Amino acid sequence: MTSEQDAHAHMPVALVRVGATDRYLFAGQSLRIGRDPHSDLVVDDPRVSRSHALIQCDPGGQILLRDIGSANGTFAAGRRVDNRYLTGDETFCLGSLDGPPVSVWLKGARPQTTPIGSAVDARTVLVGMEHTQRGLEITIGRAPDNTVVLDDPLVSRYHARLVPVSGGYLIHDLHSLNGIQLNGRPASTGAVFNTSDRLTIGRTNLQISNGEIVAVVEHGPALIASNLTFSLKSGKQLLRDVSFSVPAGGLTAVIGPSGAGKSTLLRALTGSQPATRGQVIYQGLDLYRNFASLRQLIGVVPQDDVVHRQLTVRQALDYAAELRLPRDYDRPARDREVDRVISDLGLLDHQHTTIARLSGGQRKRTSVAMELLTQPRLLLLDEPTSGLDPGLDLDVMKLLRSQADGGRTILVVTHSTDNLALCDQVLILAPGGSVAYFGAPEDVLPHFGCERYAEVFKQLTENPRLYADRWANGHQASPPNPATRATPPVVDPATPSLPRTRQWSTLIRRQLRIIAADRSYALSTLMLPLVIAAMTLVIPGETGFGKPPLDGLGEPSQLLVIITVGAAFMGMSASIRELIGERAVFLRERTVGLSPAIYLSAKICVLFATTLAQSALLITVVRLRKPGPEGAVWASNGTVELWLAAFATAFASALLGLLLSAIVSTGEQTMPALVVTVMAQLVFCGGLVTITDRGALEMVAAISPSRWGFAMSASTVDLTTLNPNVAQDSLWQHTTSAWLTSAGALASIGLVCVALTAVKLFRQSSQT
Repeated sequence: MTSEQDAHAHMPVALVRVGATDRYLFAGQSLRIGRDPHSDLVVDDPRVSRSHALIQCDPGGQILLRDIGSANGTFAAGRRVDNRYLTGDETFCLGSLDGPPVSVWLKGARPQTTPIGSAVDARTVLVGMEHTQRGLEITIGRAPDNTVVLDDPLVSRYHARLVPVSGGYLIHDLHSLNGIQLNGRPASTGAVFNTSDRLTIGRTNLQISNGEIVAVVEHGPALIASNLTFSLKSGKQLLRDVSFSVPAGGLTAVIGPSGAGKSTLLRALTGSQPATRGQVIYQGLDLYRNFASLRQLIGVVPQDDVVHRQLTVRQALDYAAELRLPRDYDRPARDREVDRVISDLGLLDHQHTTIARLSGGQRKRTSVAMELLTQPRLLLLDEPTSGLDPGLDLDVMKLLRSQADGGRTILVVTHSTDNLALCDQVLILAPGGSVAYFGAPEDVLPHFGCERYAEVFKQLTENPRLYADRWANGHQASPPNPATRATPPVVDPATPSLPRTRQWSTLIRRQLRIIAADRSYALSTLMLPLVIAAMTLVIPGETGFGKPPLDGLGEPSQLLVIITVGAAFMGMSASIRELIGERAVFLRERTVGLSPAIYLSAKICVLFATTLAQSALLITVVRLRKPGPEGAVWASNGTVELWLAAFATAFASALLGLLLSAIVSTGEQTMPALVVTVMAQLVFCGGLVTITDRGALEMVAAISPSRWGFAMSASTVDLTTLNPNVAQDSLWQHTTSAWLTSAGALASIGLVCVALTAVKLFRQSSQT
């Protein structure tokens, strides 16, 4: 190598500037950028991950900008980038379009004037004076041809249009998914965006400043709880003046003995059960008063896994992406988001594994991945390590640590104290819901004068007021806002954020996939009508539903009892676990915009198809060995009427099962409910026990689907004529009016069950 070549090899290839810090980049070198104090270039901003980006230069002098799995992304030329080769001088931003700028000048040449201020202003100003002074319209969205491009899954491709008017801009919502918020409240088309307002689109806050549209970033704590108090109607307090703040990009654990109010606090922080007094401030806004604009920015992972175990990881995330991402996310765009969370959560090797076969830690990773699809900045978790062994406990806590290192704010309620050293802060609640400690994890034991956390919990249980008062006397609580002394406004459930037809279609396809994936359930659904049909073979006689001999008058009624009660059992067994089995999933999806009405209608449609097919199979198999009715009431074939009667009974019973599934509080309660209800239908059908003209018994039987299903079948076969020994029930008459009366009664029972189930679903509230 010549001396000239040697000198050239030791010349800097580029100059990299972050804030007031300059670093030269040489061939074969790399510079790591992030919040971590050990980074080559440190950026102290909550939007920046601890290890955010890497600038690499190969031996040949080619420079590559690489995002290294940051939470909020790296942006260049108005677009989010993962890898980008630099061919000229360039400035890119960390964390958002208006995030901290990083400037790169090739050949290592310093600029003549410092660009720091101008670079920040250029990235903070989204619409400059040259555009606003011309009176041009401004479009905002994800699509690259918008005036303001926001790479955010909460933003639609064409989200909003701002039309200049006197003193501001007229807002037009372009049928966006998540809407527009003006000063924290939903803004409809026609609202005016003035200089004193804050306009929120997705995760970006906009203001008018000196005639320009600028993005505003809230600094300070990401989450503030101020004097949170929750009291029952009886006056008992579950939380008492709880105040603390969570820094952006920090991991905070909430621990305490049983009865300390940990879960109550989490529900207060998520808005699912607002505190009766106090404030929750997120991004500078009162959560309770601005829930519509903030709900999509907060991810919540309940204690119960919010996943369907019959699906694979990939399938579960695909359906979640359909329900949570904007309607204008096409399949490739949704696939990219799913690929991102699968990679970020370390699930690549398990993406095609059925969730039921995953370890507890991997299932929890999948639940977290569900929430990260919309890239929330705040993630709240309730007992994520509950039931896990120490190794999996550590695995989950390391996952949360990595998410916090990536710039996301994490608050986790946990009973485990083994891995608190991974946290930045620990909040300890004493029984009664008061703060006993809030600070660094390494200071917990010295604060209480204990050597183990078990001793801390014992002291808190024995003297909760002592430690709560000690902490309160030594730490000034946040002054309460007088406006929040009264009961805060009720947090309304999220309005549907997707077209109802898309929600309906997604839910039905997911339900069918779950049925197909659960082979034992699918097989039992297929075999159940065959087993019931086989039971009819033990009934003596060869005339079936026709005219029986004198010594076999009971054959028709016995057949109808087995078919009717069997149909009722098919319907109830198909639905009794439907709602309780996925209650945690429903409650979480409802929070992010799922319509309870659409959810219920999707369940009903699948049950309709299932019971229709099962009833057809049941009657078909029975008719293979038993002759059909000699006539019909209104149809051309009596077998068709028998099939409709069996289907109506099964479907009405399925709707009754849905109601019971909505009422019970645990899955274990469904089996006793199923047994009791089916036994009652056996008694009340009228074919086994006479209920005609028996007063109260007949009135109670009127709410049983089997009573009316048996009557429809008895009317079709003209049971009172076939067997004169049976009760002369007017509902069994071989007339169209009798048959339709029973059919109408079944329809009424079904409608009542649907209405009551809908009321129950709308009234259910999330436990997190």
